[in-house]
Amino acid sequence: MPGNNWDRVQEVFLEAADLPLYDRVRFLDETCADDPDLRTEVESLLWADTAGAGGISEAIESEVNSLLHDDVSLIGTRLGRYRLVKEIGRGGMGSVFLAERDDEHFHQTVAIKIVKRGMDSAEVLARFRHERQILAGLEHPYIARLIDGGTTDDGRPFFVMERVEGRPIDVYCREQNLSVEARLRLFVRVCEAISYAHRALVVHRDLKPSNILVTSEGIPKLLDFGVAKLLGPSLDPGLTSTWSAMGPLTPEYASPEQIQGLPITTAADTYALGAILFELLTGRRAQKIAGHSPAEIERVVCHVEIPAPSAVEKTSGLSLKIDSDLDNIVLMALRKEPERRYRSVNQFAEDIAKYLAGRPVLAQQDSFVYRSRKFLRRHALLVAAAALVTASLVGGTALALMQAKRAETARGLAEMQRQSAERERARAEAQTQIAEQERVKAEAEALVAKTEQGISQRRLAQMLELSDHTLFDVHSAIEKLPGATEARRKIVATTLSFLEDLSKDAAHDDRLRFMLSVSYLRVADVLGHPLKPNLGDSKGADENYRKSVAMIEPLVKQYPDNGEYLRQMIHAEVQWAILLSRTGEQARAIAVLKSLMPMAPRLPKLCPKDPDCWMVESEVYSELLETNETIDSGSAIGYSELQVGSLEKAHKQFPDNSEVLLELASAYSQNAKLHNVRGELRESVDGFRRAMSLREEEVRRNPSDVLLQRSLMITYGNLAGTLGNPIYLNLGDSEGARLYYGKALAIARQLAAADANNQLAQYDLANALLFSSCLDLPKELWPEALAHLTEAETIMTRLVAADPKAVKNLRWLSTVQEFRGRRLMLMGQNDEAIATLQTSMENGEKGLTRAASDLSMMTQVVASEEGLSEALARKGDADGALSHARAAVAKVEKATAPDSDKDRLLRLAAIAYQNLAVVQSLLGDWNGARASAELSITQWQRMVAMGSHRVESAKMRASEELVQQSLAHLK
Repeated sequence: MPGNNWDRVQEVFLEAADLPLYDRVRFLDETCADDPDLRTEVESLLWADTAGAGGISEAIESEVNSLLHDDVSLIGTRLGRYRLVKEIGRGGMGSVFLAERDDEHFHQTVAIKIVKRGMDSAEVLARFRHERQILAGLEHPYIARLIDGGTTDDGRPFFVMERVEGRPIDVYCREQNLSVEARLRLFVRVCEAISYAHRALVVHRDLKPSNILVTSEGIPKLLDFGVAKLLGPSLDPGLTSTWSAMGPLTPEYASPEQIQGLPITTAADTYALGAILFELLTGRRAQKIAGHSPAEIERVVCHVEIPAPSAVEKTSGLSLKIDSDLDNIVLMALRKEPERRYRSVNQFAEDIAKYLAGRPVLAQQDSFVYRSRKFLRRHALLVAAAALVTASLVGGTALALMQAKRAETARGLAEMQRQSAERERARAEAQTQIAEQERVKAEAEALVAKTEQGISQRRLAQMLELSDHTLFDVHSAIEKLPGATEARRKIVATTLSFLEDLSKDAAHDDRLRFMLSVSYLRVADVLGHPLKPNLGDSKGADENYRKSVAMIEPLVKQYPDNGEYLRQMIHAEVQWAILLSRTGEQARAIAVLKSLMPMAPRLPKLCPKDPDCWMVESEVYSELLETNETIDSGSAIGYSELQVGSLEKAHKQFPDNSEVLLELASAYSQNAKLHNVRGELRESVDGFRRAMSLREEEVRRNPSDVLLQRSLMITYGNLAGTLGNPIYLNLGDSEGARLYYGKALAIARQLAAADANNQLAQYDLANALLFSSCLDLPKELWPEALAHLTEAETIMTRLVAADPKAVKNLRWLSTVQEFRGRRLMLMGQNDEAIATLQTSMENGEKGLTRAASDLSMMTQVVASEEGLSEALARKGDADGALSHARAAVAKVEKATAPDSDKDRLLRLAAIAYQNLAVVQSLLGDWNGARASAELSITQWQRMVAMGSHRVESAKMRASEELVQQSLAHLK
């Protein structure tokens, strides 16, 4: 632009700068119609003025500050544990340095990104911290890992990332001269990283080759989440969710909706990936933007069609062969309308995998109807004019035909006599013509019906695909988040309602039946799975588990070698058995589980590369041992050994799989529990400590996983119980028990506070309060223990009222009330203690009527009777005290148990006789006290003779001391 025209440039620029984007384009069209150089200059100034968040003035200020305060001066200084070595990159917001960690622990080379001086405005700092927060939530082998973060001495944030030694993906492909197949396989890995980010509710929004580095080992690493958008509105601080005059993006890889300022979804990343794949295959960019004015960018990105890669490859210098399927895949990802692209990056990658495997791909060439519609929109006036001309021609032709027909009729009338002989023939021809018309009509109707059937089938497939995405992607993404119980219920219930309506039109569709089975299972889990976050509805859970099994069973019979179907059926029946077992139907639960034992070992053969298939067998054994634990410890230990053996095989097959390792840790933990029940306490402690170590490490890696946190909490509780809980056989280590019960209680409170609707978390909190308060505590801690027991009683009472069928809840309510009564008795509040112990015994009796063979329930009823008898004796109620003490003895003498648990009944009898002796001594009946104490000693001696590990020497000595006291009083 000549210097003497600057005033005109300035005049037009100032006037255009105040206009909205679309008004601005029209203004420039009119003002600069005859002066393209003027328009170029003005558009350049407008783009520079609106780029980024601060415009020209901020850019100048940034560069001045950068020159005056160059970050190079930081080289050699330390940021926390890291020493800056050299600058390796610089961008719009910050500089990147190579740094070394150099302390007493270890040496490590990292990359550190720091906000530049002059760019540390509030908005830039907030965006930088936003990027750091996004990276903190992403853990994937193809995404550069966040290691640490902090703030410099002058208040600028920085974060520490793994150092990626690599080349941009396009440079790497070119230098390595990769084939089409190799480029596609590398690209699929990039898609895996983006798909993982999308499942974490993060959209990158600025994907380009320079943000994807490939290491010398061929591993891609995704960088730079500076303009990423969090899809969860509560997670996005508003820094990246709005659009402002083509802010931070790269136009050549930006989608039309980004350019137009429309809401951004994962489809924007799909578009950018399509542009990158286009470039990897052709060596050229998909979108060639000559200028950087907003109007030019919008024109090219939103309106210029992208050519097929095969059409440009011959002029790009590459010798790659690109066929029509690959063209269609790339162009489907690059479609202008978001809804016409791949519905997810995962689907994009799957289509590439199908192409590599030689299978049909989802992507298809644009249809004639679609191209026609686009043509009509672009050329509406021309088409209208052509239609008018066509209508005129058709009308004229029709008129001419009509006149010709009239002339023919006149001639026919004149020749009527001549044609009379041919009338019959004409009639026959007419009938033939009618018949032909009917045939044509029938064929047309059949074609319409077939077309509608095809549309219906496609719609069904699309709906199933949508439901599959909702259940498997969205539900799984939130399942382990704190406070997600109600959201899970709504997602699964809504999907299930939709699928049930759909099933009325497709009752015999195998895929639909499978998905209905999955849906019913997940609804049941949310409603009342005893070991998962649930809403406390056991009845509703039982009904939906039945439906899940009923849906999948016919498919397993029809396709016995389908691993997916078999795994679903086994999983559904195991979860159902877990519910049955914990609602007092142990016999039914065991029958269900035993029916699965022949089937479960087949799964590893059907899907040998899937770790889940190898672990299904252990699910069956795990629940069998859990169900038998309270009624037959001998059977339980046998199932435990089968479970450990199956998981050790899985671990041998998948030595680096963390899920297999955690399941193996659970198996060791359950085995340790059984050692505890059998009195093998040292072995039990060792097993719990191994499980604890593995679970602590996993929780450190996944701190927001509520299921992992709960597993660790249970391990703390089991270890504490073995060390010093008087409810169980223990080593007498009260201090150790207090330490680990304290850790368990802290986790229980955190999980219960995170989700008020989670009945399992409330149940866990009540148990943690109970166990931390029933220990042998110093007197100054008694009031706190009593408060904990009162809180636990309130929670358990509410849970029993919400789900009366849950027998286990009744047992723990009775246990809480027993220990609360004993604590009140110790603190001298005897009347309240008696009332609480009476209620405890009544609740225990209710549970025992529903589960008569449950030895744990029997043990609790006897314990409540014993506590009540002692409290009555201390009050001086001799008749009541003796009545309950003798009732406890009678209950034990009537009880039965399998051979493996005979010593367990002997232990209960020894304790019951000892309690009777204590009551008799409190009432002054020393003859009775001596006789009862001797009977207690007899039971202990029988246990010693049979080699039982359940013998409690301290209690045996207490009975012996009672005998001596009785003899002393009788002299």
